Amino acid sequence: RASVKNCGLDFPVSRVTVNLAPADRKKAGTVYDLPILLGILIASGQARPLPPDAAVIGELSLSGEVRPVRGALPMALA
Repeated sequence: RASVKNCGLDFPVSRVTVNLAPADRKKAGTVYDLPILLGILIASGQARPLPPDAAVIGELSLSGEVRPVRGALPMALA
């Protein structure tokens, strides 16, 4: 919420549910920050949908800055 607010955007006032499927795949770290935020912004009409072949990873600071994440190349190759 802080990242969205500090970017000058509105976080939806309704309940937000994020499904990180598949459930059996381990998920750790901050690499999902940016994709989750983009999903919320697209769903709320504040951003345009991305192309189907787009891949987005990134950490968000509380100020809204996108920060690099470790292991991006192996994730892209997987």
